[in-house]
Amino acid sequence: MRIYRYAVLPIALKVALFFPGMSVNAIAASSCKTTISEDRTEPCNLSNGENFTIDKGVSIDVPQGHTTDDYSLKSNAVNVGGDNKIAPQIFVEKIENNGLLKGESGVMVTDYGSVGSLLNHGTINGRSGAIWVAGKMTMLDNYGLIKSNNDPDSSIITNSITLFSMLDAQGEIVTIRNQKEGRIEGISVGNSKITTFDNYGILYHENSRTSPPSTFGIEKGSHVDTFNNYGTVTGPNYAIAVNRGGYLENLNNQSGSKGIIAGVDAIRVITEPDETSSDVNPHIRPSKIKQITNASSIRGKQNGIYIDDKSVIDTITNLDGGVIQGDKFSINNKGTLTNGIDNAGTIDGNVELGSASLYLSGPNAILKGDVSGTKDSIVTIGSKDGMTKNLNLSFTHNMNAGTVRILSGNSLSLGDGHTTGSISSDINNEGSLHFNRSDNTTISALNNSGRVVVGGDNNAVGRMLTITRDYSSNNGTVVLSTVLGGDNSKTDRLVLKGSTSGTTHLVINNVGGTGAPTDKGIKVVDMQGASGGNFRLVGDYSYKGDPAIVAGAYAYRLYKNGTDNSDENWYLRSSSGGSKSTKSGQLYQAGVSVYEAYGRMLQIMNTPESLRDRTGGRKDRVLGIGEFKSPAGEDSTDESTSQIPNGVWGRMTASYGKLSPRVSTSDADATTYNMFRAQVGMDRRFYENNQGSVTGGIFLQYSNIDANVGSVHGEGNIRANGYTLGTTSTWYGKNKFYLDGLAQMTYFDNDLNSKTAGQSLGNSKSALGYALSLEAGQELDLNQAWSLTPQAQLVFSSINMNGFHDPFGAKIHFDRSESLKFRVGTTIDYRQKATHLYGFFNINQEVLGRNDLTNVADVAFISGNDRTWGDGGAGGSYSWDNGKSFVYGQASANTSLNNFADSYELKAKIGIKTTW
Repeated sequence: MRIYRYAVLPIALKVALFFPGMSVNAIAASSCKTTISEDRTEPCNLSNGENFTIDKGVSIDVPQGHTTDDYSLKSNAVNVGGDNKIAPQIFVEKIENNGLLKGESGVMVTDYGSVGSLLNHGTINGRSGAIWVAGKMTMLDNYGLIKSNNDPDSSIITNSITLFSMLDAQGEIVTIRNQKEGRIEGISVGNSKITTFDNYGILYHENSRTSPPSTFGIEKGSHVDTFNNYGTVTGPNYAIAVNRGGYLENLNNQSGSKGIIAGVDAIRVITEPDETSSDVNPHIRPSKIKQITNASSIRGKQNGIYIDDKSVIDTITNLDGGVIQGDKFSINNKGTLTNGIDNAGTIDGNVELGSASLYLSGPNAILKGDVSGTKDSIVTIGSKDGMTKNLNLSFTHNMNAGTVRILSGNSLSLGDGHTTGSISSDINNEGSLHFNRSDNTTISALNNSGRVVVGGDNNAVGRMLTITRDYSSNNGTVVLSTVLGGDNSKTDRLVLKGSTSGTTHLVINNVGGTGAPTDKGIKVVDMQGASGGNFRLVGDYSYKGDPAIVAGAYAYRLYKNGTDNSDENWYLRSSSGGSKSTKSGQLYQAGVSVYEAYGRMLQIMNTPESLRDRTGGRKDRVLGIGEFKSPAGEDSTDESTSQIPNGVWGRMTASYGKLSPRVSTSDADATTYNMFRAQVGMDRRFYENNQGSVTGGIFLQYSNIDANVGSVHGEGNIRANGYTLGTTSTWYGKNKFYLDGLAQMTYFDNDLNSKTAGQSLGNSKSALGYALSLEAGQELDLNQAWSLTPQAQLVFSSINMNGFHDPFGAKIHFDRSESLKFRVGTTIDYRQKATHLYGFFNINQEVLGRNDLTNVADVAFISGNDRTWGDGGAGGSYSWDNGKSFVYGQASANTSLNNFADSYELKAKIGIKTTW
């Protein structure tokens, strides 16, 4: 049976020091010089107040003596202190070793000895331990090697540094500093005290045959205030062990260290009776570590940290960058973890919480392994103070604690797209909970005031989240992925087997669904328990007070119960419902009425007016239609002989209209609009003879329309701007016949908005239009002042509108909008000197008969206006400067004759012209 030195050897020493044969005077005075510069084989017993130095390359190597001597002071290299109660107290200021100290122990400080500092640059070695302290040492500063030469076949195995109690005194080292170059083969603290231990070097055991169970052992009521590891702690069994009522106040594994690594448990806290003591106390106080702070690595082949059922750790803090790892358990708590585990780093391995709490408290926190605990245990995604935000924890193992809490601003993703990751705990969610498995998930109970995402990605729609017990919600959110289409659409689903309470906001993530008509609807919530809760859809907009979401051309709302029963389930349906249903019974998205009216509004802007409208009723366009060049002037190049000068002009038009469509897939209501148009142009005579003249011109035009459109599906607005370049040519005959031609091209820049959805449907959407006009008329004089002019006009207008994707993701495509209108009418004119008054009446007929076609996500929407219209109006002009300048104005009304006054337009214009 192997017995470890920290258990047996102190008892042997207590007995050996009372053996006869060694006098008090043997150590009353120093047996060595203050500086050892030559090798020796006898012990050095230091005297009071001495400074002791061993030179570099020099050794004190005391050979093994009689068995009894091995447990006395006769076989040690250096002794400080007497051997019994009558021996004087010995205080040594400083021991500096630059060589080799070797014996049964290298340095022995008895309970009657005290050392200011022990500075080691060399090697301190011992067959039964390198340094023994039963008295007091203020500083142990190691730059060299402190080692215990344990015999693998020996029955006693020791650490290289041992603090112990002897003759009613406790050993104490105030500060141990193992420097970066230093190596210490284990430390045992038995019924003793260390204030501070800073390890920058290596604290180690090499193999289990020649090492005690722990590299750093604290037991028998020992007290260590602070252990700071900046270097390496390793051992084949336990790196740090607190046992038999030992107490470690602060264990700090610092950033940059190489960690605490062991073959069994890296940190072990157990409370077991002292089997080697004659006064075994079965009620010994629990072993305890107050605080573990890790910023590096704690790794054990079995457990990273182990706590038995009688022991205590107050707090484990794993900082960002810290790793706690164990092949079996990273943390295995069978006792008491008072304040729980605060993890901002990585916990790699299973965690047994017992009744403790685990906090995932940093944005980089990682948890790899199963988590288990009693019904009182709690796992919190977030910090104790609730200040941690933006933690996105991905968990692919099994969680079986009492409760899982997800704090606001943090998220837990269960699974990584495969079939791993489960929670058996009750869940209290204030943050975000993602079920990211590829299959269905079942949980126990859920209290939701945050966000729950059933489908964590967009690739595997059709998963179910089943809650077997109660589900409650305090305005929480549940997100489901659905391919929005007909009744049989693929969808995630929430299955509730227990009772429900509270209000849940339901978010539907449409995964490639283009929309379709529904009947019963798409079941998204399956109520199998008591239905006391309410679900409210989070929509793209509100329709009749209910949220609606869009897929393609269709809008869906959430309904409780099926269409033919009260099954308490919740369905998505694309039906209009209510008393004002559409003809089809389906509910289209809010933008369809805007898209449907788009082409018709641009046609109003693109259609050119008549010659009369351009000239203010003056058929002479410039001046002097009644007089032409005389035959004598036919060949003249003198411009003064011309009676048709050049001219410039400008005019503005304002109109208000209402259009009630003749045909509309969206059941559109009447569209009202305001239009403004401004034109400037120049006319010039290009040809003239005794039969008549040809006048040509160019013009620039800006037009703007603001239209309000709507239907049962939603209301919206179209704001369009048109920029036009046009050219004209007119023949004026001596017989008062005229023939007028016009060609123009317009670029449109348009904004489409939905009032119902409260958002833009498309900004700066472009279109390109052109128009051609041919008009003929014959003026008939009634008398000197009055005349009548019958006239006819043919106008072709074509607009190409660019398609786009609207904010709901629907692809919008427009067929070319085309119109061919034929107008016949007459004008009656009255002329008196500078005054010209006129009135007119026209009949307009759409010849092509085409309706505009708009595709919204491949659903066709057709619209068209009434085809027969009549218009009439009056105007006048006043001229001066012998008729070279004049102003004019006109007012008119235009109405549908198919449904009189159901559609109409009121228009007013004013213009000015000057010639030279």
